Amino acid sequence: MILRVPVADDFFKCAPLTPDQVEHFRQYGYESAHDLVEYTQLTDGRIEWVLHTKLTASSGRSTQIYKAKEDGLPMYCAQTEVEATLDDMIAIFLTTNTQDAREANAAIFPDVPDIFRLYNITLPTPEKPHFCQPSTGVSYRHPCGHQEECLINGKRAWIRVLKHVEVDACPSLEENYNIIRGYHLHAGHMYIESDRPGFLKVIELMHCRAGGSLSGALGEFMAAKTLEIRYSAMNATQKQVNAFKLRKLVFLPVQALVPKSSRSKCAVCLKKFGALTSRSRCRRCGEVVCRKACSS
Repeated sequence: MILRVPVADDFFKCAPLTPDQVEHFRQYGYESAHDLVEYTQLTDGRIEWVLHTKLTASSGRSTQIYKAKEDGLPMYCAQTEVEATLDDMIAIFLTTNTQDAREANAAIFPDVPDIFRLYNITLPTPEKPHFCQPSTGVSYRHPCGHQEECLINGKRAWIRVLKHVEVDACPSLEENYNIIRGYHLHAGHMYIESDRPGFLKVIELMHCRAGGSLSGALGEFMAAKTLEIRYSAMNATQKQVNAFKLRKLVFLPVQALVPKSSRSKCAVCLKKFGALTSRSRCRRCGEVVCRKACSS
């Protein structure tokens, strides 16, 4: 039988968690967050990382991929940089329901077919507005998440941890749908403010057991190729973040825009329009601006 995505709202039967389960998952999240920070230290850390490859996008943005091995399985750590703020990334990823989680997933991780919020272990509060511990089915591994703002080497950071857990609400789908469950052993993302204002350092860690019968050298080769494809997509993170932010903007109707003929200079760079200069109008503020990139 083929499992069609997105799955229906009543596909997973989410019985209430016991207080002991909630406490266990919370503690598990804290420990996993600590592990993520330690595992992604490229020097003087718990893992001996070796540069595996470097991917460069047409925009010139590059992603460095490092490789190591633990428990007989390859582990990868990728690093890149995006022009965004922590508030941008938190607005994208800090979700408390399936609909918002799917929207963020589709924008940033289009290679993941579906995502479903099973439980919210810990919700944000006024005291900790950027802290959340969700339990989410991801096509359909079942990671327990941990999202927290912190300081890393004195810089503000926001981390998203993925760690596999077992819950009755997400049973095996192999018998009915031939979907073999994989396991996140150590995985997650770190967004760290860089020395360049307005830019973030993005770190992604992946250490997974695929499941199934594929193992040995062939299994490692396939895992490496799959992750290289995933990390190639990291070079598109800037475009994806910009597109997500644009979808959240409210644009002015055409009738509210300033007439082009009423302005003699660009509202941004203040450069005077010539007789043959092409003008445009900003759908956010309504003003008349240069059609091409402004001199400012």
